Amino acid sequence: MFINCKHCGSLVATDPATDQPPERCPRCRGVLRSAAPQVSVASLLKTPTPVADVAVPVVGTPAEQQAPPPATRASSIRGQDDLVETPAPADATVDRVAVDDTAADVTATAPVEPPLTAEIPPPAPTRASPSFARRAAPGPFDARMRRQHRILSGAVVALTLLLGLQVLLADRARLASDPGWRPTLARLCGVLRCSLPPWREPTALTVLARDVRPDGARPGQLLATATFRNDARWAQAWPRLRLTLSDVDGRAVGTRVFTAHEYLDTAPAQPTLAVGDSADARLRLVEPDARAVSFAFDFL
Repeated sequence: MFINCKHCGSLVATDPATDQPPERCPRCRGVLRSAAPQVSVASLLKTPTPVADVAVPVVGTPAEQQAPPPATRASSIRGQDDLVETPAPADATVDRVAVDDTAADVTATAPVEPPLTAEIPPPAPTRASPSFARRAAPGPFDARMRRQHRILSGAVVALTLLLGLQVLLADRARLASDPGWRPTLARLCGVLRCSLPPWREPTALTVLARDVRPDGARPGQLLATATFRNDARWAQAWPRLRLTLSDVDGRAVGTRVFTAHEYLDTAPAQPTLAVGDSADARLRLVEPDARAVSFAFDFL
């Protein structure tokens, strides 16, 4: 048989002979019963203690003496209940009843065992983590350090962005010639009101018409004309025009580079040639060697 320790809740085996638990719990050393000898209810049920017959003196008249004897006190043990006394008839007179002192002491000192109930044992204590692995509770110093860390992180990010912006602005002249960087720099300069060098893409200039002929009004001179259009993605600066004259074998007999002011006969109205716009170039040349039979226009 087992009982639950009232101190730690663990199961403790009782003595099979006396059906009594040990004086102390084997696990927590808590006191389970007093040192005085106690008789359990189970032992009383197994070997009931006989009650000695007691002579009861009867006082009364002879008629009363012939009356049926009074009922004696019956002792019945029902589990853990005390002795139950059977009431005597009303006409019986009893002076006193002496009960065996041994049975009274045994019944009085019999312990009341608590019913065995299934108790949930307390959870096993968790092992504490080592001190170096435990996280200390946050304090005012930790909150101030976190706030300073956030401020420093924001400052580092802001300075990094500012440095990148300065690099872009300082090298915008070179980056503006890159088709991938120019849109970004154009938007950036639109916000910061900075200037970008004009876009240059001579290969995007398309020659629509060209001609070289003798100038009838001026003997010994040639009149060269050309019409070109800007097919680039952005407006670009006015190009330089190179005119090359060649002989029958394709060898160049004369070449010259003209600026926009020279082939337009005046200064351009706009600093750049817009996308899709066309322009007319007009040049007067001195007639070179008669071997010149072909010409070519190139944009620089």
